[in-house]
Amino acid sequence: MRKRSLFICLLSLLVCTLAWGQETDILSRIREANLKSTLRADFTQLRHSSLLAEDLVSSGFVALQAPDKVHWEVQKPVSRVSIFSGDVPQGGRARFRLPSEKDFTVSSMESGAELTVLLRPKRRDLSQLFTQIVLKVNPADYTVKSVLLTGADGDWTEISFSRLQTDIPLSPELFQK
Repeated sequence: MRKRSLFICLLSLLVCTLAWGQETDILSRIREANLKSTLRADFTQLRHSSLLAEDLVSSGFVALQAPDKVHWEVQKPVSRVSIFSGDVPQGGRARFRLPSEKDFTVSSMESGAELTVLLRPKRRDLSQLFTQIVLKVNPADYTVKSVLLTGADGDWTEISFSRLQTDIPLSPELFQK
């Protein structure tokens, strides 16, 4: 019985190891799917810190307008709005910078209706901020469902998105400071 249990554990480990693949173009597909002219989504953010007795939960919505406008509004537990807007550099390149293969090693695993993408920093400055980023992605359209950021100190933040809408009209007032 013990040998059988050990065999099943080793087989499970092998299957999981083989399922995690090195994807060289997965971030390109995610980038394409998520760089829209506009985007609006509700979010729930869960923040875990070893310094706090309980995890912090906040919720609100985010609105993005290409090339460089972000409206991040926390509605609960305390209302707070952050607006980021900048000039577009020569050439009209977007300022939204999604992770690239130059900055991270990328592994992915698909399981049913979810694609999990594991990003581990290659650069020292990034590894001082966090040890990994885990993206949960819809494999049908490559939209990001959630992001888990694990800090170098072991603390983590998970942001889950819902009610995602893309290429919709957004009020210009959302992006005014």
